[in-house]
Amino acid sequence: MPKASRNRAVIGCSLLVTLFGLLSLIIFSAPLPTASGEPLHSVTGNGDYGALISDSLFLYAPSVLQFDIQEFLETQPGPLANYTEEIDRRSWTAAESIQYNAMLFGVSPQLVLALLEAQKHILTDPSAIVPLHSEPQAISTATTTFHSYVKQLSEQALLDYDRHRYDNSVAEIAFPSGETLTFPESINAGTYAVQSSLATSLSRQQWEIWVRGPRPLFVERFSQWFGDPHIDPDRALATTTAAPSGYILPFPIGETWYYTGGPHYYGGGTPGCTAGAYCPRPWSSLDFAQPELIGCPNGYYPAHRWIVAAKSGVVIQSSQALIVIDHGDGWRTYYSHLSSADKRGTGPVNRGDPLGHPSCEVEPGGFTTGIHVHFALYQVGVGFVNLAGHSLSGWMVGETSHYNGTMNLEGAARVASIGRYNGTNDILNSGVDGYCPVSGGAILYKHANYDCDGAGAGVGYVMQDRAGFFDLPSSFNDQASSIRIPAGWSVRLYEHSGRQGASVCRNGDDADFTGNYFVESSILLNDQISSIDVFEVGDCSGPYEGGAWTVTYYDDPELTYLCAAATVLDGAYIFRDWGNESPAAGCPAGNWSARFTRHAYFPSGSFEFSLGSDDSSRLRLNGETVVDNWSGAGQSYASRTLSAGTYEVTVEYANAFGDSYLSAWWWGQGYPTVREDQQPDQWYARYWGNQGLRGDPVILLNEGPGTLNHAWGNEGPGFELPADRFGGRFERQPSMTCGAYHFQLTTDDGARFWIDGQLLLDAWFDQVGSHDIFVDLDSGDHLLKVEHYENGGLAAISLDWTRDSLCLLPEQVHLPLVHFASTPN
Repeated sequence: MPKASRNRAVIGCSLLVTLFGLLSLIIFSAPLPTASGEPLHSVTGNGDYGALISDSLFLYAPSVLQFDIQEFLETQPGPLANYTEEIDRRSWTAAESIQYNAMLFGVSPQLVLALLEAQKHILTDPSAIVPLHSEPQAISTATTTFHSYVKQLSEQALLDYDRHRYDNSVAEIAFPSGETLTFPESINAGTYAVQSSLATSLSRQQWEIWVRGPRPLFVERFSQWFGDPHIDPDRALATTTAAPSGYILPFPIGETWYYTGGPHYYGGGTPGCTAGAYCPRPWSSLDFAQPELIGCPNGYYPAHRWIVAAKSGVVIQSSQALIVIDHGDGWRTYYSHLSSADKRGTGPVNRGDPLGHPSCEVEPGGFTTGIHVHFALYQVGVGFVNLAGHSLSGWMVGETSHYNGTMNLEGAARVASIGRYNGTNDILNSGVDGYCPVSGGAILYKHANYDCDGAGAGVGYVMQDRAGFFDLPSSFNDQASSIRIPAGWSVRLYEHSGRQGASVCRNGDDADFTGNYFVESSILLNDQISSIDVFEVGDCSGPYEGGAWTVTYYDDPELTYLCAAATVLDGAYIFRDWGNESPAAGCPAGNWSARFTRHAYFPSGSFEFSLGSDDSSRLRLNGETVVDNWSGAGQSYASRTLSAGTYEVTVEYANAFGDSYLSAWWWGQGYPTVREDQQPDQWYARYWGNQGLRGDPVILLNEGPGTLNHAWGNEGPGFELPADRFGGRFERQPSMTCGAYHFQLTTDDGARFWIDGQLLLDAWFDQVGSHDIFVDLDSGDHLLKVEHYENGGLAAISLDWTRDSLCLLPEQVHLPLVHFASTPN
């Protein structure tokens, strides 16, 4: 239950994940002087410290993708072939841990094996002890594991590799003894990373054996097991072709997500810096959060949201929380925090295909504070690369400082920000190069997943915003592979021009025509459509007729004497709230009546009619009374099964005295009225066609979890409700942790807010306002309820909250503030 209010304090929520490897970078990579202050040894490139491995074999080369780690381990006498451990409630073999971490950090599994042998003789010594490592900040139930050891090794190798790539004038390594070595800048990044990694774990004498001389032991072992480490099978693309093209954002075309993390290092780091150990290069990664705000750990994944492939290619890794796609053009994309539910396996994938749901899942030992997707760009033969200057769905990525960046598309600018702020960090995925429309009518797309392939109208897509028949232009004939259809509409698709050939009726979106056929035909739908019929009803049977209501007013309650000229009222339904006022000039404010008449098309099927009023009302179809509420104020319903056709709909109303309102609406096939059962974990919305919330609500709709956020502008909520003079009630029962909370409610116009039945805000008046509510809450479920009305002009309602502080525990434990972990964020 709510407690006493608190002083105002606003806090932010960050999805930041910092990286464990940066600590080891500082510990092991900084030069350590001797007692005299001078390095013990300096090498000038005399050949004793030559190249150990090419950069492309240091990285995860395509030529190594088919390498079977388990099969290799079984040829070695060491203990890894039969080693298993329990992590996150599943059994991991040593081969699986090596494969996972090598792909996670983009380094070769053969490199990892060679480094393990150099450090621990783990491949050749049957009595070797399997090395273990404890994650410093891990959510895993098994925090001391071989998997964590390999993870640290792989991450450190990548850090050293990237450090040399972006500062190749520095080729210095340090031993725990204090000795340092400086190398010429001509040394390649892969060789430097091997030298640096081994220096952290070997004595100087052991290190010399593995890396020095005409035939170092590292080269000997690598060649014996895997072949010549100096070959370069994966050269980087030429500069003129290096920029990847045809990439979309990693969420579905037509959806708006939020840009919560600008360009940053793949393993994380500290926000805001521009250089140094805590924000190393490259800044290869971006974070995007789904519209729903869901915290971690233990946050449920949003089943209706998908992470999608940025471009076609082959999924080469699909394992815990991670998918990697090789696009066959010298580039790979990484996707982290995918739920194990419905996650795509390895194999071919098309641009826009679902990969999995965003979730709280992470790689073993990692963590994240909120559900989102971490997206990264990797170049074969180079490694992870800076994302600034690259384009996703036409949005050009820019950087300012670590985790802080921009995205720009045709004059629209967005800035990375923790949280969800429309106009600031909302990002609409409108397809390749931003050319794909996502609304405005019935839309056919050239490719699956609503993809225009970067082409414009008539080439990449065709859109029709009104009912009628259309032949497709020759430039788009037999090209369509997916379709979007507005709610309540339908489209008949024809094989040939002029409504000829086979056909099929569709009344909902279809992301992929592959495998679909025309009705009673063996002809596939994909790339076989030449003409379409668009209907503003749901069964391809005909458009609405006589869409506007003709309205006549009378100065008596018996509809006898006209008091005003006939007028026209747009809309499928009637929502009128006259209050105590006269309905029209020349008519009285009480003891009057009205008749509303229109012609409407009804497909064949069952329909439910609703009539609410103060005072009397009735509804007729073709002269037959369907709903009779003439005896007085109230709400009445009636069902009818209708054959397809056009019907005359007549609604009559009479006011005796006092307030007057009327609502007449129905639902069934071809009409957009939504009546959903309430889901307790989502906002449940009830919408009325009047601002006083009179009678029964028209729309019952689950609107998702997270914060409440509607900015309707001049449009209203849709569903044939009016754009002005409507109202709504929104309820959700989230689980909250004991603490002091700050709720912020913004509204245009009136609003009220309750928690657990206690009214905390009563601002039921016309306004554009923002209200702060501070309240202490116990742990548990709390019922939030917001009521809102719109009078005229723009319309909006939002409710967000933050937890300013936690309840104190009897024995509070204070831990040092340390940024750890290496989970991509």
